[in-house]
Amino acid sequence: MEPYGFVRDYFCFDSHKSLRYSGEMFNMIPLDRSLDEAGEDLNAVPSMCMLAITSHVGVSVEGFKAFDANLDGKVEVDFQGFSGAAYLARIRLAYVDMKWKHSKLLIGQDWHPMSICLVPDVLGLATGAPFNPFSRTPQVRFDCLAGNVSFTAAALYQLQYASAGPNGISSEYANDSCIPELYGGVQYKGKNVLFGAGIDFLSIMPRTSSKNSAGASVKVRDRMSSLSPMLYGSFSAGRFALKTKALYAENTSHLFMMSGYGAIGANSDGSMEYAPLRSISAWTTVSYGAKWKVGVFGGFVRNLGLKGKLVSTDELYVRGFKNIAGFWRIAPEFSVNLKHFAAGIEYEVTTVTYGAIVNSDATVSDTHNVANHRICLMVKYSF
Repeated sequence: MEPYGFVRDYFCFDSHKSLRYSGEMFNMIPLDRSLDEAGEDLNAVPSMCMLAITSHVGVSVEGFKAFDANLDGKVEVDFQGFSGAAYLARIRLAYVDMKWKHSKLLIGQDWHPMSICLVPDVLGLATGAPFNPFSRTPQVRFDCLAGNVSFTAAALYQLQYASAGPNGISSEYANDSCIPELYGGVQYKGKNVLFGAGIDFLSIMPRTSSKNSAGASVKVRDRMSSLSPMLYGSFSAGRFALKTKALYAENTSHLFMMSGYGAIGANSDGSMEYAPLRSISAWTTVSYGAKWKVGVFGGFVRNLGLKGKLVSTDELYVRGFKNIAGFWRIAPEFSVNLKHFAAGIEYEVTTVTYGAIVNSDATVSDTHNVANHRICLMVKYSF
């Protein structure tokens, strides 16, 4: 049994009110402007905060065998069950890993395969979200290694990171579906390069009851299915590292992305027809150094709208905001990294293109930009 973890403090300054989580440490995108009678933006308000709730502890257990496999187990918690008045421990990871010579089977809560396959080099807690998929979720995952090539297949379920729907963000839509989220991927890993591809299938049930054309309450089995393919790669040489990932996303709100779906038709029996909100998301990081490290993150998301005609904006379910055409971020950073201690500073500028939903496919027109400038200081002691 081996305990591990770290104490981590973040100090952040923001120039604009933003969509943020985890005590305002997990930065997503700036809020749309809200103008008063004088034309002043009520959301253009700077703020500062400092918290240590992202510190976490864990226990790793090894040394046991079953079915000719080496068994590993891990439980990891942090303190982001944050209410403003109390810190509550929250499960991050909790799984058992069965390892054979060329394969392994993981059962429990771990990082989503679309998140962990390649992670950007950033200091911010969001780890590249909402440009990079971000989720830790219960799953059964099988990995097989054949030389330099590995294959991954996973069945996943929702818990902390859930889909949007008529009742807000909730795991009920995935649970009522009775079909797990499915992921398949392939990856090549060489001496200095890594390439991979994956595809994610999600089928949720937004509603189980409704009203028919006569106004009577009826049982329905609405379903919304989506496919999200992904490509990624990295290159390293000495202290230089380049990483990049691109995703065609359909209804990826459960991956902490600005996404969702909408109703495109109503049936006489009270059921609805749905289409996923589509987007293109991509990011790249370039870094140099080890003990003294510099780097820059760049990412963008473009809203491609729905495949079909939206019934109404009330039937559009998203994480974040409905009237987004796209957004981008540039984030340079500098850090010092020792064996047990790290500290760094990162500057983020995130700009969102907002507008009005006047198009039937849920894309927006009459756009304007809103930006947030964030300065983030981080100190971390690992043990």
